[in-house]
Amino acid sequence: MYGSLLAFFWLTEWISSTSFSKSYFDLLPIDVSILCRNLSLTLLLFFLAGMLTGPRRILSLLLCALQTAALLARLMLEITGLVSLEFEIYYPIVGLIGLFVTLACGFLERKKSRFFRLCCPMTAAGIILFLIVWPWPSSCLSFAYPLWPLMNLMTAESLILLVGFAIRNEIIQRTENNLLIQRAALAQESYETMRRQHEEVMMLRHDIGKHLAVLQKLVKEDQASAYLNELIGKNQKIRPVIQSGNKIMDIILNGKLTDAINARVSLEIVNANIPKTLPLSDKDMCALFFNIMDNAVAAATAPDVSHPYIKLNMRTQKNFFLFTCENSTTRAYVERNQNRQDKALQKHCLGQKIIRQIAGRYGNLTETEYGTDYYAITVGLPLS
Repeated sequence: MYGSLLAFFWLTEWISSTSFSKSYFDLLPIDVSILCRNLSLTLLLFFLAGMLTGPRRILSLLLCALQTAALLARLMLEITGLVSLEFEIYYPIVGLIGLFVTLACGFLERKKSRFFRLCCPMTAAGIILFLIVWPWPSSCLSFAYPLWPLMNLMTAESLILLVGFAIRNEIIQRTENNLLIQRAALAQESYETMRRQHEEVMMLRHDIGKHLAVLQKLVKEDQASAYLNELIGKNQKIRPVIQSGNKIMDIILNGKLTDAINARVSLEIVNANIPKTLPLSDKDMCALFFNIMDNAVAAATAPDVSHPYIKLNMRTQKNFFLFTCENSTTRAYVERNQNRQDKALQKHCLGQKIIRQIAGRYGNLTETEYGTDYYAITVGLPLS
């Protein structure tokens, strides 16, 4: 908003300074060009203060308030015709101090602010160029001489950086959206693959059981019969890790828990009470729980994790289905994961964003907790 108003008043100042504008503004008791220029300065100070943090922002806002008071005083004096030459000489000092102090505060925050990291060197280069091209005249006593070129320079820089950041954010957003779509499609494809594999394994297990039973009837040796009995018993004892009754959830969780077992992660199922139907589409269900489990396996197998584990607790409580996944990890891994600029964890960050998006469509009932050696996420889904 500040950027839009700043651009408006800055351009209005240039337009009102043209010769044809005099025919429209000559009847007013104030100089519109000077008013727009001062409004641009005030908005620029507010905009720059908004880019700062902590005590520096408070200091800059105080200077903004002082500049606003000076602007109102000048406006009243101009309306009453009491603006003096001495006032015109010293009035710009308020804005000049405000710009330099804000610029100094921005320089101190350049390490954590991309805006000031670019703005400060650009402003310094502009000031040097200004002093070379337009050297300070010895007869100039007004503080307006350095103020307005500096304001124009910083206004142009701010607007250019704002446009550049907007374009950059739009590119990042579109790229991220494409990645999210691809990841959701990949989760759906992974589920279909697991479903086919699950059905094939169950069919094979069923057929093997029949074949072993036929062989048991055909053999006559007691030792061979006893061996077949043992094989039949082992085949009947083979069960998936989770058998909740919800076919889709069973396929998703058993497939991902197999990945965890292969990665030498210990498993603990506290409760597996999953309703037969959940208030999610198959696509959202796959994307949500695939990403939760993928993140859990990745965090549990992170470097420096001494005892990798995953603990699942799935239960119904007060007409809500609660899914809690706790896994071992390290605080360093969690904090790195929270830094979205870490490209090594980009896949993990996308998974978290998918989880938040899907949970947001179903009440946004999510809660995360972490400590020095664990991370837990709970997702609540209303059943009615």
